[in-house]
Amino acid sequence: MRFASKALLVAGMTSAAFAASVAHAQAPAPTPEHTLTGNVGLFSEYIFRGIAQTAGKPAIQGGFDYAHSSGFYLGTWASNISWLGDFGAYTRSSLEWDFYGGYKGTFADDFTYDVGVLYYYYPGSAN
Repeated sequence: MRFASKALLVAGMTSAAFAASVAHAQAPAPTPEHTLTGNVGLFSEYIFRGIAQTAGKPAIQGGFDYAHSSGFYLGTWASNISWLGDFGAYTRSSLEWDFYGGYKGTFADDFTYDVGVLYYYYPGSAN
């Protein structure tokens, strides 16, 4: 009988400690004021809105994003391309470089909005 009561006491202490550690682990982290993220990927082809941008060849793409807790954000993204040269629009251009920024927020606790600008830059010499 003494062994059973000690086993129950140890089991009770273990489950209470486990529950406390799980509750502590699930506490939400505070939202940082500044966030900087990045991404990079290697893809079999770059297709935008159903149109091949790399003529069936691989693409390497990547970017960086900055966000402020106020809702303001900025970012840049780039990819190799071939369509400008394939169609003779540019003499030398194998890069699409995008820049974007804006502000996003909420109102009435049920709706969100995002107001921003986006610019596609193709360095090189236009024909």
